[in-house]
Amino acid sequence: MGCHVAPQAVAIGTGQRPVVVALAGNPNVGKSSLFNALTGLRQRVGNWPGKTVERREGSLDLGGRTALLVDLPGSYSLESYTLEESVTRQFLVEERPDVIVDVVDALHLERNLYLTSQLLELGIPTFVALTMGDMARALGVEIDVDALARRLGVPVVPVVAATGEGLDVLRRTLESAVAGGVAAPSPPVYPDSTLEALVASLLREIPCDHPVAGRRLALGFIQQDPGTIRDLEAVLPEAERERLRRAVEAAAPDGPVRVADARYAWVAAVVREALRERVAGRPLRGTPARLADRVDLVVTHPVVGPPLTAATLAAGIWSAFQIAAPLQEWLDGLFAWLSVSVAGALTGRVAPWTLALLTDGVLAGVATVALFAPLIAAFFLFLGLLEDSGYFARAAFVLDRLLSRFGLHGKAGIGLFIGYGCNVPAVMAARTASSRTARLVSVLVSPLVICSARLVVIGFMAGVFFPGSGAAWVMAGLYAVGLVLVLSVAWLLSRTLLRGDEEPFLIELPPYRMPRLRNVAVYAWQQTAHFLQRAVTVIAPMTAVVWAIAYFPSGSVESSFAAWLGHLLEPLGRPLGFDWRMIVSLFPGFLAKEASLPTLAVLYAAGADQGLGAALRAALTVPQALSYLVFYTFYTPCLATAVTIRQEIGSTRWTLVSVGYSLLLAGGLAWVAHWGALQLWAA
Repeated sequence: MGCHVAPQAVAIGTGQRPVVVALAGNPNVGKSSLFNALTGLRQRVGNWPGKTVERREGSLDLGGRTALLVDLPGSYSLESYTLEESVTRQFLVEERPDVIVDVVDALHLERNLYLTSQLLELGIPTFVALTMGDMARALGVEIDVDALARRLGVPVVPVVAATGEGLDVLRRTLESAVAGGVAAPSPPVYPDSTLEALVASLLREIPCDHPVAGRRLALGFIQQDPGTIRDLEAVLPEAERERLRRAVEAAAPDGPVRVADARYAWVAAVVREALRERVAGRPLRGTPARLADRVDLVVTHPVVGPPLTAATLAAGIWSAFQIAAPLQEWLDGLFAWLSVSVAGALTGRVAPWTLALLTDGVLAGVATVALFAPLIAAFFLFLGLLEDSGYFARAAFVLDRLLSRFGLHGKAGIGLFIGYGCNVPAVMAARTASSRTARLVSVLVSPLVICSARLVVIGFMAGVFFPGSGAAWVMAGLYAVGLVLVLSVAWLLSRTLLRGDEEPFLIELPPYRMPRLRNVAVYAWQQTAHFLQRAVTVIAPMTAVVWAIAYFPSGSVESSFAAWLGHLLEPLGRPLGFDWRMIVSLFPGFLAKEASLPTLAVLYAAGADQGLGAALRAALTVPQALSYLVFYTFYTPCLATAVTIRQEIGSTRWTLVSVGYSLLLAGGLAWVAHWGALQLWAA
């Protein structure tokens, strides 16, 4: 038994399997820009199996061979303590890509090379793509690329994805490796003789048939890395692992710290040899940084920062609606014309219910999905601009100060703010949160944010029953209740059901830069296409199902299955002041929140001469109207939001929890509102 891994030339992507190239690196090193530049629009987006972390893949032509480029989550190390680190490590260790392209930021060599030291231990052919060189030169910093390559033992290619500088060289380097094979890199030898002696002794004990290089296993075992412990469980009996653990503790009781210190000592030696500073360039050095520091003093100020962030996000939401509105109107008109055309072509040729199913069911469902697309694209254009400019991290930092005491991270706060425009992109934006529990909390409270679609019904009902300034007070009160609910439910979830991997909010503030419009456009397109791809298969059929419930068996909603269900549920609605018509009007609201208003018009004003407002005032009391407003505002997320929740968290159980708890919460609040209004009006 024992293990020793020596560098050797290996063939890349042999057989029918395509070449797999993994793109690894720290967050904010330009990895996404490089991925976009190399793959163009030949990309697809999804989630890693069983995970809520986004997975991006794209195709890359390497000398006539098609390679699969996999963009791994940004990670600072391969210790599997965070979800991103776990996903990155699992892919590199278990799926063993043919090549690793390690993206390293020239401005932050010391921090980036810590991950590089671990990648070099995997025994996988590795290349370094050195980014941010243009920014480093502007600050008077030069990297000796040859010295860096010599110390690392792998090719180093400077690249600037925004301008295309170095991309051809990187492609040719990969093509050469694919065509002729390449030697796996030699793992770093660390300047700690005690540690190296301990590693050597462990290499004699660890079986060689494991896919991870033995040195990496030995160092991971000394660090007590959870992923390495799981790897060794498959090849070493428990008694052997325990014996080795005691030996490691005796030789290096501070194992995790010792390994980290040894890595950083090695990194420091590499940086000393590779880093050059131009004395003549020193006047340039710090000028952009000082300007950025002055801006950050304002942007991240504890008093000025929050309202500035709120104003920025509000302006972005308003802009997204302005951008999306013309296209939504055009699509709405297109589907209206299509519905009329289908009706004209098929009237008298098919049964009435078939025609109604096609126009009011299937086409309406497709239209629902299509009308969301421009809004989602506009929202993610805005998010992409925030992220690519460097402002996203600042906004998250500011919001975290306010939200952390309620169990929400700053990144989640940005998504929740977007929810005031539309809950769908708010749920999708939760993927930026730093842990699974943070994502879940953010996703579960997102539907409590009052989206713009609900304003159609809220504004109309408040104006009818609380005219004048009363309507404004009611609407302001609902928004205040919504904010309190978001914070309260998040606080409760983070301390009960989703208590667990709480961690301090750590975020790197990247340098400010001009957004790369191509990257932002690709990002928005990917998110929109991902939503459409999954949602169209669920939302459109579900719309047809709900339509059928409201149509059959008589062709009239008043005597449909929905009406029968409304009468059945009427006893449950009675404590809230609901009659069966109020209950039935909520069903279409599950498809699209604003759809409840035309349903109320059908149920209360069909055949009547007066308008809907007068009909509702004649049929409902003020306590009933207030109860309905409260319930409608906070009951289940719409179908598009529910589908997106299922996509993002990958769990039907949690999706049902989201729908169920909001329904119960809305019922409880509506009961309180109805009871309180009865007491007030009785007095």
